[in-house]
Amino acid sequence: MGLFEELSRVYPLENVHPYGLVLIVPNSAFKPEWKPVLEAEGVQIYTNAYDGKVCFFLRKREGGDEAKPAGEPQPEAKPKPKPRRLEWTPQDLEVLRRLRTEGLAPSEIAERLGRSVGSVLNKLRELKGQDVKPEAESRKSENEALLTELLSAAQTLYPRFKRATALLLKEAARLLEA
Repeated sequence: MGLFEELSRVYPLENVHPYGLVLIVPNSAFKPEWKPVLEAEGVQIYTNAYDGKVCFFLRKREGGDEAKPAGEPQPEAKPKPKPRRLEWTPQDLEVLRRLRTEGLAPSEIAERLGRSVGSVLNKLRELKGQDVKPEAESRKSENEALLTELLSAAQTLYPRFKRATALLLKEAARLLEA
């Protein structure tokens, strides 16, 4: 039994666009020494975000040594579970405000709070409107940090993910107009 088959006993096999039927292994669980073994087994390895976390997607190559015969049915892909929406507790909001005041980027805050960057950005936007006495200087530095984060993300995603890049750039333009 190969490493791919061993991993398929532990990690879910799901149909993920655009990769197809893949094993989803969280970044924290993936061991670098697996890569050459999996590649020797004819496994393609992709990395991307999935449910707010970086994961490795492992897919058997078509026509690989251990590919199933053409007539044999492929395993059913499990439907992707709907992501659970986490409510913001007062403690979460306190930590969010403190980390933002310390100058951490939204991506760093998201990692520390175990949330997606989008969730953190949305909550920061909500809180910005609720602040009774926001200091102009703090707001300016917050906008600059957010703008830097958006532009960095857009640069990372372009040209492979043009729609996502366009959305990030629209949000950056909105910040510049504010």
